[in-house]
Amino acid sequence: MSLNSIVSKALPLARKTTFLNQVRNAAYGQEGIVLSSPPTVRMPFAEKIIMGTGMCLAILAIPAWVLVNAKHYSAKKNEEE
Repeated sequence: MSLNSIVSKALPLARKTTFLNQVRNAAYGQEGIVLSSPPTVRMPFAEKIIMGTGMCLAILAIPAWVLVNAKHYSAKKNEEE
């Protein structure tokens, strides 16, 4: 066994890349830098209101549907008994 083959087998083990880092690098193809700074493009207030309202409606849609139809669920259960 030559020194080159030993080194080539040891290098992947020596690198401290975890599985998640490998997946991230494969998905993005590069490492990113997180930079906290003011936004480069300011979002208009009206768009913020529209987006916020849409997200709230989307999050609350299923709980609202269940609460509105709770009587139907309990009615079916009482009919079966």
